[in-house]
Amino acid sequence: MTSMNSRPADILRLPLEQLALVSMRHLRDDRVFERAAKSTLYLEKWRAADIRIEDIETDEDFDRIPFITSQDLRKAINEDPLEKVLCSDTVVHWFSTTGTTGMPKWIPYGRRDLELYMEIRDRCSSLFPSREGLKGFAVSAVAPFVESALAAFEKIRVMQTRMQVEGLIVSFTEAEKDPVNFALEMKPNFIAAFPGFAARFAEIIEEKAPEIARQKFREDKSLENLAAYLVTRVKKIRPRNLSRYRFGLFGGEPLDPYREVLKRAFGFEPIEMYNLTELIYPAIECHMHDGMHLWMDLCVPEIIPEDELDREIGSDAYTPRAIPLWKAKKGLKGEYVLTSFGEVLPLIRYRTGDLIKVVSTEPCRCGITHPRIKVPRRSDATICLGAVRFPAAELDKKLLAKTVHGEAQRWQLKIEREGYRPKAIIRVEPRGEIRDRELFLQEISDRLRELEILRAGIENKIVVEPVILLEKKISNEGRVVTKAGRVIYEGENGEHN
Repeated sequence: MTSMNSRPADILRLPLEQLALVSMRHLRDDRVFERAAKSTLYLEKWRAADIRIEDIETDEDFDRIPFITSQDLRKAINEDPLEKVLCSDTVVHWFSTTGTTGMPKWIPYGRRDLELYMEIRDRCSSLFPSREGLKGFAVSAVAPFVESALAAFEKIRVMQTRMQVEGLIVSFTEAEKDPVNFALEMKPNFIAAFPGFAARFAEIIEEKAPEIARQKFREDKSLENLAAYLVTRVKKIRPRNLSRYRFGLFGGEPLDPYREVLKRAFGFEPIEMYNLTELIYPAIECHMHDGMHLWMDLCVPEIIPEDELDREIGSDAYTPRAIPLWKAKKGLKGEYVLTSFGEVLPLIRYRTGDLIKVVSTEPCRCGITHPRIKVPRRSDATICLGAVRFPAAELDKKLLAKTVHGEAQRWQLKIEREGYRPKAIIRVEPRGEIRDRELFLQEISDRLRELEILRAGIENKIVVEPVILLEKKISNEGRVVTKAGRVIYEGENGEHN
């Protein structure tokens, strides 16, 4: 099993070519192929592709190994006997993330997996500002946004050995004075959250601060409370006015659209991180804020370029080709493919469904040589409105369902922003006659609200109410996500969604 002790002392600054050798060496040293070959997750796929582990010696051999997907993983864990799926009986923790698509994944980890994570936390936290005397909290949300409201918070807690941590669950429909009281009384200087949730939390503080200050003065008519109340009458209160925040750590959705909003609200430089249920070692920004460092000694990363993904969409029989991330050109976008060295269940050529952008494979100005990436959004199979995500196929069902007033045959969705909030502009093209235009659009709107995650995002002011337009003919602009639907991401460089 991979150990930090087996890595060169200068692993953060090792030349990229040597990092590639380190990651490939771990495949051999950790007997990844030998262990995986016994799992039903791989058994049939490898047999059908005539994969023999003794023949896997070169990059070309590695490229012959079939991909696996989250559907394969979910099917194996849910349907096969676990003793035939897992590669070790040393499971100490099953980890699951949000079920925003209605299909949460469960990943097993062994003791050595978690020990390595505890060591990697020090690597990541060494990139943060000063950690002495930190105390912080996580802003989370209720279902359907997250499966467990404090899951992300607990991950941050174990990453910070010197931090006093308290948890706060913010339900945007129910949170009234509690978040503001918490910020007033605790005086935190660190925050961890989805960036969209943190931006909304800042708004709640601005909205509720005058009411809370007035109530505190009523309960205790001290000069201090009077002064605090008077300030709220002449000045907009932001989180930075209540406490001196040093920094914030943000993940779960792209940080860039929220970065300036969070800077103004909290008075710090936000830090972006990228976590996967399937690989618990986070990619993270350094102080240069020029992409997240992806640790190549912890996995074998690949990328399926977008043109390959387009060919796959056009032909069910086409299998896209991936290239090693360390050989990718700057600016390349595509799907992230992961090979991990897990103790209990190594994942080999696992298609994450995340679209990444290669920021650079050159050494960073901070001195770290590991490649830097951005994660603009989920795959084309998922509609991404920040933290609000749902399968494109679900949108297909809602928009194309026949109604008493008519039927649509095609749709196009453009994702813009109103302030920091994602806003969906949906154009639908009719099939034949529409009997009543307004009632037809209203019925489509009602059907969209049947999507629980979208309805919750609208009601909790995480996203803007979608705008639905009926047009005689819509263009072919945008990425194909279903046979009848296309999506245009604002800017289409992937930085905004």
